[in-house]
Amino acid sequence: MARLKKYERAIFFIDPLRPLVPGDCPTQKNLNWIYGLFRSLLDINGAKSVTFHQLISPSFIELQEILYNGLGYEESLEKWAFLYEFGIDFQIGVEKNDLIIGFELSPFMKNKINKENIDFIDIRVHPSRYLNDLILSFYSNNIHLNQLFCLNSREWGDRPVSVATMAGYFGRRPGKIITDGTIFLAQSRHDATVINDGKFIEFSDILPRFIDVISGPLYVLPHPADPENPIVTKMVQDLGALSLAGENFYSLALNCESTVDFVTFTSGSGREAEDFGRKVDFLGVNNYGISSLNEKLYSAMSPAIFSPCFWNHVVQGTVGRASFAPADRILRRSLGERWSYPF
Repeated sequence: MARLKKYERAIFFIDPLRPLVPGDCPTQKNLNWIYGLFRSLLDINGAKSVTFHQLISPSFIELQEILYNGLGYEESLEKWAFLYEFGIDFQIGVEKNDLIIGFELSPFMKNKINKENIDFIDIRVHPSRYLNDLILSFYSNNIHLNQLFCLNSREWGDRPVSVATMAGYFGRRPGKIITDGTIFLAQSRHDATVINDGKFIEFSDILPRFIDVISGPLYVLPHPADPENPIVTKMVQDLGALSLAGENFYSLALNCESTVDFVTFTSGSGREAEDFGRKVDFLGVNNYGISSLNEKLYSAMSPAIFSPCFWNHVVQGTVGRASFAPADRILRRSLGERWSYPF
């Protein structure tokens, strides 16, 4: 049953089990990002902010070592895929008046938090990344928080002009123009959104459904971060697909003929293609992102989330509208980059 209550502490949380990249720690960076964005807004409203690993271990890396060593596991992406869904038992030091604020919480962590009767907010980046700024989407296990999110969700009046801007930009810079067939949008082989039954989706898992939805010539657009994905290789070698390596997704989605359809597992680019009027088939069985299947669960938030008034509603357990005059590209500037923005 939903609880309308005040929160005394906000614990920022992220998946502690995803193996770290040597010399880098993107998981820790994402945690630091959302903590930096919202901690002062929570603090001034009376909720002490802390990151979860500060409650358990001196550092994020040491926490991960403790968890894997306690299981007798070596850190690997394959083991993480299993734990992502089925998890392990560990204490996160929460109390009844705590609020967990997570970035891309795993299914296991959501279930664990629910069992401990604790409220959470799960934050994800909305897949429509061609807009002027990135969008954060919020979801909670508390119905009152979801009502607050819905009341402060963004309007989409800027979508048509953003689509028009993109179409004009790529209309002057057309890449390869395809007149017929199907384009498969590949993803990184180790993305959390392609985990199913404790493992990463393989080519054989989707082949029957894939054959059912494709028509005409087959093309595959590799993910720029994983051009050697074995699924791409399989499609080229076994199905005769033509690789579109090096082509720009936005150019393809905006310039190809209307007879060209798109297929993907769970890619956010598929969601963007829908914004551009494309027919898209999503083949993912469990979509842990928010592309298509889960999008309605999450509220795409307006810049009100940067208002102290919004977080006062969160902390005090009230539901109301918060206004905020947004600065330009808050999230893009917070990342120090033009993530997914072509100009």
